[in-house]
Amino acid sequence: MPIPNLAINIIRFLVSTYKLKNETYAYSEFGKYIRVTFSKLNEKSDVKEILDLIRNFDEKKLVEFYDLLVCATKNFKDFLVEFKAKLFCFICEEMRIEIKSLINK
Repeated sequence: MPIPNLAINIIRFLVSTYKLKNETYAYSEFGKYIRVTFSKLNEKSDVKEILDLIRNFDEKKLVEFYDLLVCATKNFKDFLVEFKAKLFCFICEEMRIEIKSLINK
């Protein structure tokens, strides 16, 4: 069973983290992609599943999101690394996975 509200929480997190020229895109087109992609996660999903989804994130969608930033202070490659790291941490937090415990695995 998918995690309730995970997709909308991810979208809200991204909108609050990154200042966008058009928030409607985040909730519509980009939001649709987020909902489909992360609906694969459930309460039994592990860190490997989360990482696989984030690693395989559609780069075209990330370019579109990057283009919506009001003030892109980083180049795209730096943004990509930061985006994926923040997204990973947020999803782990939402799924109550302690990141500290991952270090010892």
